[in-house]
Amino acid sequence: MLSSLQMLVGQDMQKTQEMATDRRSVSRRRTLLGGTVRYNARKSSLSCRIRNMSATGALLEITGASWLPDQFELDIPHHDLRAPVRAVWRDNDRMGVLFVPQSKLAVQTLSEVGKLTKLQAEREMLKARVRDLSNEY
Repeated sequence: MLSSLQMLVGQDMQKTQEMATDRRSVSRRRTLLGGTVRYNARKSSLSCRIRNMSATGALLEITGASWLPDQFELDIPHHDLRAPVRAVWRDNDRMGVLFVPQSKLAVQTLSEVGKLTKLQAEREMLKARVRDLSNEY
């Protein structure tokens, strides 16, 4: 069975054996996307590569994966996506993550995040202008 699976997938024997024992409920597709890991209340970030992905999770290649927090946000600009994730496993430079389905509002597109940030800055400017105008009278 492994040899026919190896021919279909076109991978070496070790990867084929890993696939045969894979416990994922959803198959992942191979990718080579750039991403950004955001943690520490979005004050810290780290670039990563997304090597495979499905609707439920992803495999990240990231230097220093072993010291990252268990939960963080993953930005995937190619898909205009920001999603909360949870680490399932990790080694030195690789990490398997699961997309956390907290709520429909938890996953945002990066364009929505940019618009929200811009609107928040405008609101603060308007508040300051109202204060200035109130102090004049």
